[in-house]
Amino acid sequence: MEVPEDANPRNDRHKSILHVLGHAPILFVSREKQRSKIVLGLEMNGWSVEQVYPSQFPADLEDLRRFAAIALDDIAISDLSETAWTTLARSVRFGGTGLVVLGGPNSFAAGSYYKSELESLLPVTAEASDPEDRVAVLFLVDKSGSMGREAYGVTRFDYARKAVMETAKSLDENDLVGLIWFDAQPSEAMPLETQRNLSRAIDSAWEIRPAGGTVLAPALRKAIDSLTSVSEKHRLLVVVTDGFLSGSEDLDALRHELAEKKIDVISIMIGGNEQAGHLQRLSKSGNGRFLRVESVAELPRLMRPEFEAWRKPARLAPVVPQQVLPLPFLQDPRPWPTLNGYMVTKARPTADVYLASDRGEPLLAMHHVGAARVVALPGGLGDWADAWMRWPKWGPFIDGLFQWVIARSADPNFHVWIEDQPGRLDFDVDAVGPGADWTTGVSAKLTVLGPSGEGRETTLEQIAPGRFRGHVPTGPTGIYSATLRIGDRTLSRTVLHTADREFLPALRSARDLRDLESEGLIAIWSPEIDFVDALELRDQATRIVLLGLVSILYIILLVHERTGWRVFRVRRSVTPSFLRSLLSARSKIAHSE
Repeated sequence: MEVPEDANPRNDRHKSILHVLGHAPILFVSREKQRSKIVLGLEMNGWSVEQVYPSQFPADLEDLRRFAAIALDDIAISDLSETAWTTLARSVRFGGTGLVVLGGPNSFAAGSYYKSELESLLPVTAEASDPEDRVAVLFLVDKSGSMGREAYGVTRFDYARKAVMETAKSLDENDLVGLIWFDAQPSEAMPLETQRNLSRAIDSAWEIRPAGGTVLAPALRKAIDSLTSVSEKHRLLVVVTDGFLSGSEDLDALRHELAEKKIDVISIMIGGNEQAGHLQRLSKSGNGRFLRVESVAELPRLMRPEFEAWRKPARLAPVVPQQVLPLPFLQDPRPWPTLNGYMVTKARPTADVYLASDRGEPLLAMHHVGAARVVALPGGLGDWADAWMRWPKWGPFIDGLFQWVIARSADPNFHVWIEDQPGRLDFDVDAVGPGADWTTGVSAKLTVLGPSGEGRETTLEQIAPGRFRGHVPTGPTGIYSATLRIGDRTLSRTVLHTADREFLPALRSARDLRDLESEGLIAIWSPEIDFVDALELRDQATRIVLLGLVSILYIILLVHERTGWRVFRVRRSVTPSFLRSLLSARSKIAHSE
C-alpha cells in the first residue's frame, strides 16, 4: 500500500508463497535390519522417520529436499556412491537440509572420511589432535617384471600406484611418508618426510617400468634403516608384492628386528602365489596385518581400510562426556551417561564443541554449512551408547537434538525484503541484535537453491548498521529456497521467481522484426489501430494530463469546424474523421478513470 510520507516504493507490493507440508520427515540411513532404537525414540516424540539401507539412499536432489534432516548411523564412504555423496552435499549446503553424523566402528577415520566430500561438511575432521598420534608410513612396492602383467589393459604396478595414492589420502599433512621400490635391489623413490604435495610426488616417482627379479631381504633392510631414523611413535611398513620371490629367503632375523624396533607391517599380496608364507610371518611382528588380494582391481579399494584399521581411529574405553558449552536444546542434562567408545576426531576452528572426552576430543560438535546445521557425534548413539538409552533424559535429548538441527525458519529480529528481478533476486535485510541494537561486525551469508537444483552462495554487503544488501543470480523460473544466516541466527524464505519482465533481443534488420511478428512475439503498429488502445494508462496523473490535452484539441477543432476560424491549415475532408477519433479517445480516457 502507499503511504504519503513513505518515499520508498519497494515496500508497496508484497508477494509470498505459503507451504502447507505438515511435519517434514527425517531420513535415517543405517545398516541395521530392524528398526533402530534411535528411530523408535524419535517416533515416540512424534517424528516421521524413514529408515533406509545405504543402497536405498536417494541420489536425486528433489527426493532429498523433502526431508527436514538426514542422519547417517555408522556409515562408511564406500557405503554410498560418489553421486549420492555429491547430492547430499548440495542438499545440505544449498537446500538447508540438516545433517547428523553418528559414529561407530565403520565411521570417520575407519570409514575413510578424511578429506572426503562428507568430511567437508562436518564440524570435525577424521584425524588425531594429539601430536603423539602422528605416524610415519613407508610404502615398499615390488617393481619386478611380474608386476608388469596386465589385466584388462592395466598392469599390477598401475593398480599398486592407485592403491598407494588412495591410502595416502588418509595421511595428515604432518605425517611422514616415503616410497621404496624393489626388484633384485631396492631404490629410494621418495624420502621419508612430510610431503606437502603428496599426489604430485607419487606421480613423479612412479614414472618407471617394472623389470627384474624379486628379492625382498635387501629392501626390508633399507626400509628398517629408514624408519628407525625418525622419532615418530607410530611407524608402519606397507609391503606390496605379487609374492614371486627369487629363491628361498630367510627373513626371520629381519622379522625379529621389526618387532624389536616396534615397526608394524601390513603385507599385501596380489594373486594366489604359494609363497605367501613369508609375508604372513612378516606381518605377525607387532600389530601387523596380512591381506591377500585375488583380483588386482580390488587393491586400491582394500589397502586403505587396512591402513585405517591399523591406525586405531577409535578409543574403546569407558568415558564420561565433559560438557564444554551448554546445549541450546536441553536444560541441565548432567550427569551425562557413559560412552563405551568413540571415534577419534579433531574439531574444526569453526565448530562449537558441546561435549568432549577427558582428552579434549569432541563428542558432540556443531557448525553451519551454508544454509544448514551439521552435528557430529563421534561416539554415536548405538552400541557404544547403551547407557544413553536408559538415561531418563534420552527422550528429550533425541527430540531436542533434531529440533535444533532443523531450526532455521524464523527469527523475530530479522526483516527481509526480496524483490524478484529479471535474472536475479534482490535482498535487503534489517537485523537487530539480542540487545535491540543494530547488528554490526558479523557476516551475512545467503544460500539459495533453485528449482533445477542449482545452488548459489553469496555474502551480503553491510551498507549501514543492521542493514545488509545483495543479490543472487537466478536461472529458470520457479520456486527458490533462500536461507540467510547472520552469525548463528538463520531465517528461511521461499521465493517465486517469475518471467513477467522480458527484454527483446537486439534488432539488426527489418527481417528480425518480421521473424518476431511471425512468432507472435510482437505486433507491428498500423495507422488504423486506435492509438488509445496501444497506451497502457497506469498512472492517474498521466490520464488526467492526456484527457486535458485531448479536450483542448477537441475544442480547437470544434471551433474551426463551426466558425471557419483557422489556427492552422487542415484538409477539410480529414476533420470529421479525426474529430470522431478524438471523441472516442476522450470517452475511453474518461472511462478509464
